[in-house]
Amino acid sequence: MLFSSDPEADLAFARDLFGLAGAEAGGGWLVIALPPGQSGMDDFGGDDAHQLYLECRDLDRAIAALAERGVEVGSATEESWGRWVSVAVPGGGRIRLHEVTRSQL
Repeated sequence: MLFSSDPEADLAFARDLFGLAGAEAGGGWLVIALPPGQSGMDDFGGDDAHQLYLECRDLDRAIAALAERGVEVGSATEESWGRWVSVAVPGGGRIRLHEVTRSQL
């Protein structure tokens, strides 16, 4: 569950920028269909917030494409497990894009 101050704008954002289908499921609930994915668990270090990462194969290309559309994208961060960026969504939240390396495929 992702919380948003503007769910309809975030649904349009997911559809238009990432090609994710979505629909109103009744009572104002918006549901976004996701492609096959994976989930991970990590030591939360006292922070119980959850983070959503979408995977891509070419982070630099994804950053450029989002910037062309006026999307606020943070600077790429390098981690031992790969690179990622923070992306602002219209409802005020942020998601992250993570570059999938060949060794992770």
